[in-house]
Amino acid sequence: MDYTKFLGKKEEAVLAYLGGPFAYGKDRRLRVDEPRPSLGFHRFEVQGRAARALGHAESPDLNGLPRVRGHHVRGWITGTRGASPPGHRASAHDDARARVEAVRLLPDEEPAPLAIVRARRWHSGDLVFESLDFDGEVEDAARLRLEKLEPLGDMKGVPASLRLAYGVALTTAVAARMDVALSVREAAAPAARVADEGADAARAFVDALVARRVEAAARARLHAAAPGHERRESAGARRPRDANALGDAHLRAERALDEVDARLLSSRNLGDDRLEIAWEFMGERFVSVVDPLTLHVFDSGVCLAGADELVTLDSLPGVIREAIETDALVITRS
Repeated sequence: MDYTKFLGKKEEAVLAYLGGPFAYGKDRRLRVDEPRPSLGFHRFEVQGRAARALGHAESPDLNGLPRVRGHHVRGWITGTRGASPPGHRASAHDDARARVEAVRLLPDEEPAPLAIVRARRWHSGDLVFESLDFDGEVEDAARLRLEKLEPLGDMKGVPASLRLAYGVALTTAVAARMDVALSVREAAAPAARVADEGADAARAFVDALVARRVEAAARARLHAAAPGHERRESAGARRPRDANALGDAHLRAERALDEVDARLLSSRNLGDDRLEIAWEFMGERFVSVVDPLTLHVFDSGVCLAGADELVTLDSLPGVIREAIETDALVITRS
């Protein structure tokens, strides 16, 4: 048998491209050739483990992929790990079991806040939009309260997913009025309390988060001005740097993140042996500054209480995961 013919076989497939170096099919991961397409469904020419985009395509049949249903808030949906019994009112304990997750490939007409969204889990693990579901009276009533920045309080018949989405929506709305950028992941931390208590609880959370960001920025400035830091910088500048190794920094950063289920989006050379990377993890976008040769972290882009330089790029996602799971995430660069 001539195996070279098999290896050179070309086929076409419709796949979701969600950014980064890869597209995912049912049974394999494919490296996408440059130029990479825009986000969306595309026809790809597949050869081995390489894929070349041929053009936009309609969504394929998503039946058979796991379905997730939840309430929409700013491009994310909320869901619960366990369904509540009929008539059960969501509690803070229920909210602790709920989750937020980014939904990709939303329609051009963004779903309304708190709309019920159906999504499917693509082969990469990402959620892709499938359809909107019919809202009930409880969603309409919650939207009216959201417009007035009122709490849900003891409103009856609110499922845990709606309560979480409401808390996120109210927190981000209050932050916008305070001119503070806030991610959905950050807003999810106080969501249960904010849904119950309202705008005052949201303001208190945003004030505390801003204080932590200011503290982190001040700590970074002090660290940069410290004599020991200057010695480390000058020593780093004197280290011999192989031009080829520096040129491969983007690829090595891509591989390091890929090994820990993160996705490199872009990178740029800042000079002075610093590489800025934009990357995605658990649906959230982060911007970090690393050493292009060692991938040692100079600025993680999140608040690590001054411990940025104790981590490397491949360990940073684990630290961020812990921050998300303990409601301690504070993003300082975006």
